[in-house]
Amino acid sequence: MKCSASLEKNIAMRYKLRYLPAADLDLMEIDEQLSQFPVKASKFFSLLDKQASKLKDTPLMYPVYDDVPLYRKMVVLDYLVFYIVNEAKKNVDVHRVINGRMDVKKQLTAQ
Repeated sequence: MKCSASLEKNIAMRYKLRYLPAADLDLMEIDEQLSQFPVKASKFFSLLDKQASKLKDTPLMYPVYDDVPLYRKMVVLDYLVFYIVNEAKKNVDVHRVINGRMDVKKQLTAQ
C-alpha cells in the first residue's frame, strides 16, 4: 500500500505545462523556418516535447535567466525556451521560444 500512496502523492504534485500565445506564435514561426529541413524540425520538436514534459515533475531543473530573472531558461538545440513556474497554481507557463542567435533580452522585454 505504501507504493500506491507514494504514487498518488507524486501524481498530485505534477505541474500543468502551458504554452502561452507568444510561445505558440514562436513555435509556428520555428515550424515554418525549419520546414525546409524536416530532419532538424523533427529533432527539435521531439527534443522540445521530451524536455518540456520533464518540467511537469521538476520545473526548477533549469536555471534562472540572469538577464531577465523573471524567467527560467531551457536550451533545446539552437533555441531558448523561457518559462515561469507558478508554485501556487502548479503551472509551468512557457512564455517564449527564441532562437539563441537573436537578441534574446530584447525579444523578452519587447512583449
